[in-house]
Amino acid sequence: LKKHPTHGIDSPRSWVVLAFCCLVLFMSQLSIRVAGILYYGIIETFSSSRQEASWPITLLVSLFNLAGPLMGFLCRRFSCRAVLVTCSLFTGLSVAVCFLAPNVLFLNVFLGVIHGTCLCGTFVGVNVVLAQHFDKRRTTAFSLLFTVSNLSLFFFPYVVESFRSYYGCRGAFLLLGGFMLNAFPGSLALRSPAWISLHASPPPRAVASVVDGAATDQKNGHQSFSCLVESGQDNSKTGNNQEPKSSPQRHDSAEREPLKPSVDDDYEDLNIETGMLNILDSLKNFAAPLFWMDSLSFSISIFSMTTFLLVLIDVSTERGVTPAEAVYIFLPFAIADVLTRTLSGSAIDSGILSMDSAMLIGCITEVLAFQCMAWSEGYAGLMIGSLFEGVSNGLKLALQAPVLVKDFGVEHLPLLFGGMAFLTGLFLLTRPPLIGYYRDHQGKYDGLLHIIATFNIILSVAWLARIMLERYRRNKPTEPAVLHNIQSNHKNHTNEK
Repeated sequence: LKKHPTHGIDSPRSWVVLAFCCLVLFMSQLSIRVAGILYYGIIETFSSSRQEASWPITLLVSLFNLAGPLMGFLCRRFSCRAVLVTCSLFTGLSVAVCFLAPNVLFLNVFLGVIHGTCLCGTFVGVNVVLAQHFDKRRTTAFSLLFTVSNLSLFFFPYVVESFRSYYGCRGAFLLLGGFMLNAFPGSLALRSPAWISLHASPPPRAVASVVDGAATDQKNGHQSFSCLVESGQDNSKTGNNQEPKSSPQRHDSAEREPLKPSVDDDYEDLNIETGMLNILDSLKNFAAPLFWMDSLSFSISIFSMTTFLLVLIDVSTERGVTPAEAVYIFLPFAIADVLTRTLSGSAIDSGILSMDSAMLIGCITEVLAFQCMAWSEGYAGLMIGSLFEGVSNGLKLALQAPVLVKDFGVEHLPLLFGGMAFLTGLFLLTRPPLIGYYRDHQGKYDGLLHIIATFNIILSVAWLARIMLERYRRNKPTEPAVLHNIQSNHKNHTNEK
């Protein structure tokens, strides 16, 4: 079935699955795309400090990542479909209920904790299902997924800003939650493919069962147990003191040696042991240096992108730009992000660009983005910074699952993806104190922007070293090749003599 031309991997059915994944992710992540407008609205509506107002959005993005191990486990324990259906429903409801928020603490619970956790389940489920349906075109599929999900940046910030202006921040929450509920119908069409088995299936074997005093071969332990149950039911119908007339020996043989579904129990134990071994095998990868480098890279990328979306409106007002004008600064980001995601996915799948090179270029452009924002004095500098951040975001963030699959394999993706997301969530919790220190106390975001640029400089050096090391290993001759060259040179030298 995996190689079926219509329903197998990389088949037309896989692209249909991609379409529904795009719908679910597009609708469920609308709250992240308009985080800056919500942040500015919380400051105005509840008269809170920047640090306090940043907590609901930070908790949202942090729980979106911290709940990763839990959602990865639930996907393996139950199914991606169950996680997707449940979480996509509560993703929209948790935002809509913020219409009733009396204070920022209410937003911390519903918008931050509940909405962030449900959003994580939707995100992990979509990534795992999509990775299971693609192999050769996996990078292209993920690039298209994140490209479509980011299309909302072309128009939705303007829509939510209009909601905030006319109906206030609470009305914007209610209408935004209604839009996000459209993710629920799309999740009903998503599930893991038939060739993916969450539990090891026991192979059929011959089982000898004693029935009517004779050995009967059964090729399935469950079948023999069913026969035994049916036999017991037939015997119970004859009464406790009566024996079946047609088979007097069956009752005697059952008293001498009762049959038990021991084979089914063995299979169940085998399934549990095999599942535990698979989980333990995945847990070993958490100690690998590659996992920590991948996790740190994407943690800083997500921290950078979400900080950009969060503070852009507020930074713009510092530079003398009104909130109504500041929403147009999202436009260069959206255009660059969409174009870069589309082109980079095809370039990586065709071999023109490697994943490591894409990560390196993304880190360098992110340095330029935040330095432009820090040094800008008006509209033009912010637009250039937005453009660079869009290029960086388009190059890097679509590679989270493909990079983990390349380094560790698709079978370990659920737990490793969840673990990486958990580390990202911890990293994001450092943002409110930084915002409070630089914006509330020093009056500017410049220090925070310089810190993000510095971390990306360090990552650029790390990815450059990784690329050079892999090239060295690829070009380094193997031991058999060296011995062959020595023997060839020796023969040539002997022939010359």
